[in-house]
Amino acid sequence: MPTVSAETGGRREDYAASCCSRARLPHLDARGRGGRLVAGAGSLPPRPKRGSRGRPLLFAAIIGGIVLLGGIAAAYLEAITVWTRENSDITSMARLADDPDTLQDGERSMQLSNYVVATTQIVKHGATEGEAGCIDRLVDRIGVLLGPNPATNPAIQTLCEQKQTAGHIVNESPRLVVLRPRFDAKGNHIATEVTVVQTEPRPDVIDAALAPSVMVALLAVTLVAAFAAYLLTARTQRRYAALWEAASIDGLTGCLRREVFLATLSGAVAEARASGGRLSVLVLDLDDLKALNDRHGHAGGDTAIRLVAAELQRGLRSNDLVGRLGGDEFAALMAGAPLAEAMAAAERVRAAIAAARGSGPDAEVAVTVSIGVAELAAGESATVLMDRADAALYAAKEADRNRVTPSPA
Repeated sequence: MPTVSAETGGRREDYAASCCSRARLPHLDARGRGGRLVAGAGSLPPRPKRGSRGRPLLFAAIIGGIVLLGGIAAAYLEAITVWTRENSDITSMARLADDPDTLQDGERSMQLSNYVVATTQIVKHGATEGEAGCIDRLVDRIGVLLGPNPATNPAIQTLCEQKQTAGHIVNESPRLVVLRPRFDAKGNHIATEVTVVQTEPRPDVIDAALAPSVMVALLAVTLVAAFAAYLLTARTQRRYAALWEAASIDGLTGCLRREVFLATLSGAVAEARASGGRLSVLVLDLDDLKALNDRHGHAGGDTAIRLVAAELQRGLRSNDLVGRLGGDEFAALMAGAPLAEAMAAAERVRAAIAAARGSGPDAEVAVTVSIGVAELAAGESATVLMDRADAALYAAKEADRNRVTPSPA
């Protein structure tokens, strides 16, 4: 905002000409409490809430969470697909193992992956062990792998009786068990090589998400999505705040525009009537601005308007709201203030403005104001309240100006 240089009681100060700093923008109800701006005759967009920096972070967290859950679901579906395919591969391999002639035709191989585990163990046989002993030993060592009735299992029968490689599929698992005889130099059956190929239990969502490659990909995508969401939300929030301020704040003085002030007043009056609270308004006008413009030009008139706005801010409470109604006319909303308190504040503002001096383009600028004050009466609307304050303002001007005049209830 432009800076107005003012002198009060021989003391010169520089201060920003902003009668409505960010802390004083409309976020109050009729009793000075935090509340939403309530539109009166027109509909206005709500002011961006203070302390809302966390909203972009919240939005980013939500988007990141959605992306993460979507990634976990995709990883789970992929894991189930791979698991199902590998189960089918084992079943196909088991059918080959059931036919010894097929196994002897050539080497059969299958690439193991995350969900397929292959184990091999050696079961040794005694030198004088016959077919019955071979069956008993295998049933004792690996019977649990072959399912029910292992003693009559065809794979064990084939290996122990014919000394040939045999395979068996346990469909419930599924599990492929391949038995291969091992011989010494004299051709004696001295051991059986048992190879078990099976899939691990069906993966659940947690298993799929905790796979290292999946975790890295999910985290990377989640972070990128969350960061993009944060940037987008923060940018939108900044643009909305800038647009709101441009539409709501007077560029010369920093005060509320007429429409925003009247809408805020309408909401404050409705709140005060509903709760029985008190409320007063000030309406003030520069005295003889035309003569000031004639002496100092329009630049001097702008200096005077900024000076009045700044002194008005200084003389009121921190939660009072000030609006520029147009030209050289201002209004102030004092929520919770009775007429006597508003009169005292108005007199402070009048005296401060009369004593202040602004630096014009060619000389110091001095100005006085006339102020009308009115307190909200029972059942009164915002329009009637402003009309009474306006009438009190014109009464002050007719009484030689530079004075404060109350409006009778």
